[in-house]
Amino acid sequence: MTKKKIFVSIFFIMIAIAVAVFIFLFRGPAAGTVSKKEADISREEIPVEKKVKEFRGTYFSLSLPESFEEKRNEVSGGNGNILEQVFFSESNVDGRKLAVVVERRPTGGIPELSAVAFRGLYPKLYARETVSIGSRRVILFIKDEVVYEVTGFFEEGDLAASVSVTSAVLRPEKIKDFFFEEVKNFSFLKKDTSSE
Repeated sequence: MTKKKIFVSIFFIMIAIAVAVFIFLFRGPAAGTVSKKEADISREEIPVEKKVKEFRGTYFSLSLPESFEEKRNEVSGGNGNILEQVFFSESNVDGRKLAVVVERRPTGGIPELSAVAFRGLYPKLYARETVSIGSRRVILFIKDEVVYEVTGFFEEGDLAASVSVTSAVLRPEKIKDFFFEEVKNFSFLKKDTSSE
């Protein structure tokens, strides 16, 4: 055998011994202790979002947490069904987005809205339920896939509104409470657009 072959053989034998030692050492149980400690704060001490920002549009108003910024506000000049669209975004880690659309209510009511019809085409993606929030009957769609979404549709007078909360991070059960709070705070400013 040449020196090169002897060196290569010894090298592989050393690596095999090292691997065997590592396997032997890491197969044993973990050493140490695990302890469990209760959190020092109670549920009452957890900070709650304070509603400090009031948005007042042409067709609706609502209160928002201070962390939300208005990104886009479009008011129709009365032509078309959509009368006002406003989009808000949160710039923190949660990254929630809030979209509010007010439009003329179709003759057949909420089920005839294109956004409701679209979500109805995908029952595996959008779970549908009807809920009461305050005095409002809300058709609710919940999407439990990224991007998570909770969207509700409701009406008053000849107007219909959709409020949608989305997040790439927070699952629907986390954004649902925020959604319910926003629908409770929502007020139509006009209820009749027949003169427009």
